[in-house]
Amino acid sequence: MKVLHVCETVKGGVGSYLNELIPAQERDMGLKNIKLLVPASHAEFLDQVNASSIRTFHRASRKAGLLKLATSYIKKMREERPDIVHAHSTFAGLIVRTLRPFFPRTPIIYCPHG
Repeated sequence: MKVLHVCETVKGGVGSYLNELIPAQERDMGLKNIKLLVPASHAEFLDQVNASSIRTFHRASRKAGLLKLATSYIKKMREERPDIVHAHSTFAGLIVRTLRPFFPRTPIIYCPHG
């Protein structure tokens, strides 16, 4: 099973959660099957995650980053072809659910972390 985790931010609680979850998923499902899409400036917060699992997008600001997240998400969905998308927090959840018509067969898990 291939999983794509999508995050608009990984500072704080989301990062702590991913640092615990992702290594376990990498062990259980294989390193090549777990990918994360995170802001490039936040990748350093994922110090327990294998760097080869991390895909990044660049953003100048949080608000402007939403369009970058959306375009990066579409690109990664086409490249990775995950079986499941796991969206973390409000804005990532908004993006993946808004773009669902482009990928109608891929289940989405949304975790608000709040």
